[in-house]
Amino acid sequence: MTSLSLILLGGCVLLLLAAHGSSAIKCYVCTNLGCADEFDKNASGVTTIDCAGSCIKTKAGDIVTRTCMPIGKNDDECKEIDDTSVCVCDSDLCNGGSAAAYSIVAMGSLALVAALVTRM
Repeated sequence: MTSLSLILLGGCVLLLLAAHGSSAIKCYVCTNLGCADEFDKNASGVTTIDCAGSCIKTKAGDIVTRTCMPIGKNDDECKEIDDTSVCVCDSDLCNGGSAAAYSIVAMGSLALVAALVTRM
């Protein structure tokens, strides 16, 4: 993945982190370091945050990100587009697993980022 792709992915993560409101559930937060599919919740770079929405895990190629999505879901979903997967869930620390769950908003955002990355 190119450095521009990493910047776009990081920007999306920061946007999601900045947009979350009052606490409701806890989500793991990490980007790459300690965030791989072989997830280690005690790894350096892995933290937790309070989340008023849903927890999300994205994987684009070898880059794995876990964070809070400010929009809440009432169920767990996963979606895959090309080499990118997005999972959304709504219980404490549910984004620590390797399974995935998706929302329409997350998928739309992911599709937009993927389209931007492939055009560069």
